[in-house]
Amino acid sequence: QAMEPGRIRTSLDDATDELGLGPTIDEVVMPAMRRVGRWWETGRCGVGHEHVATEAVRAWLGKITAFAPEPQRLAPVVLACGPRDSHTLGMEALGALLAHAGRRCCVLGARTPVPALVATVERVEPAAVVVVSHLSMGRRSAMEAVRTVAALGVPTFYAGNAFISTSTRHRIPGIHLGGSLSDAVRVVETAATG
Repeated sequence: QAMEPGRIRTSLDDATDELGLGPTIDEVVMPAMRRVGRWWETGRCGVGHEHVATEAVRAWLGKITAFAPEPQRLAPVVLACGPRDSHTLGMEALGALLAHAGRRCCVLGARTPVPALVATVERVEPAAVVVVSHLSMGRRSAMEAVRTVAALGVPTFYAGNAFISTSTRHRIPGIHLGGSLSDAVRVVETAATG
């Protein structure tokens, strides 16, 4: 409510000192951002509040990524939102955790068209690909992205609220990453190194 991004970043640094990076992202960042989203939907806060919070978290994640150890594993993990998805914060948090674990990431961002994703996969020869979709309206195009990448023989993962129920994951190749980003890092790293 105070719209002070510095206080948000300081709170996240304090949480990391107390809990560690993974638990801070899973137990503080993601629940807080979901709550801010609900507040915005119900009129309890304005879009400006949501944008300030998002940008403060994004800057904090950028610092985590910038000061991550030098990547030890050469093949990157490609992270992309589905072609109709604009919500990138969860993907950016996963990228920060992977970078902190010593994995190079190639983050393509919001609304990644399938041809651009395929071109990136062919160019960087990734250890794995993660496609994220949060809105049900974007699920179908995200599923197309997952199927296309999986057909290339690359370990393929998908995540986000669009795949939260079991019925939405029927007949999708690849592995669903679930709700914990810390667990997702372990699953991706196991596949990428194995």
